[in-house]
Amino acid sequence: METWPKINFNFQAEISKLKDQLNESCRREKELDDHIKSTLSENADLPKQLDLIFSRVKSRLAVAESDSKQLDALLNLTSSLADNVSGQVRELDLCKSRVVECLQRVEDALDLRFCTEGVRSAMANEDYEQAASHVHRFLSLDNSVVGLRNLSLLSDDEKDQEHPVESLEHQLAVMKKATDDLKQILAAKFDEALQGRDVASMERFFKLFPFLGQHDLGLKKFGAYLKSQIADAVS
Repeated sequence: METWPKINFNFQAEISKLKDQLNESCRREKELDDHIKSTLSENADLPKQLDLIFSRVKSRLAVAESDSKQLDALLNLTSSLADNVSGQVRELDLCKSRVVECLQRVEDALDLRFCTEGVRSAMANEDYEQAASHVHRFLSLDNSVVGLRNLSLLSDDEKDQEHPVESLEHQLAVMKKATDDLKQILAAKFDEALQGRDVASMERFFKLFPFLGQHDLGLKKFGAYLKSQIADAVS
């Protein structure tokens, strides 16, 4: 009868090791299960907390959206007010310019009256220097005065005294005639002084030509005098 060789292997020890490993694995598995259960238990209200957070965020976003709309409306209102104020400022500037223009016309009208009264008196007294001064002032007035018509320059007291009302149109006519008359007078007076070799009178009337806007005529006449003087000296 054949006999098997004897195997020297301790099955009991290996089985014991395997059992120990199995028990250790079970123990670790149980620890992991307990840890998972504990973690889930501790965070059981996490979904509720997340919902609460999301709800708060949503509420704040709604508030932010409302605030942004209010801000947009406020900016639009501010822009509208700025445009309105800008328009009012432009209107005020326009009114100011019109008032300044009106005051300038009134001042020119008063100057015209002063010149008219002054030139009459000066021409009557043959005070040609004063008359030329009034004409020069008249010529320098704003052209807007010419556009005004039938404006009474008399005070209420003058009207009560039945003083004849003198319009700007009439005063303009008086000053234009006085200007033309004075030009003719100065030219005649200068020629008269030239014929009489009256140097003092020539110098007097020569100085008045620029007041009438006749610079060239004055130079021409005085130049003719100097030319004749040179010719006489040469001959």
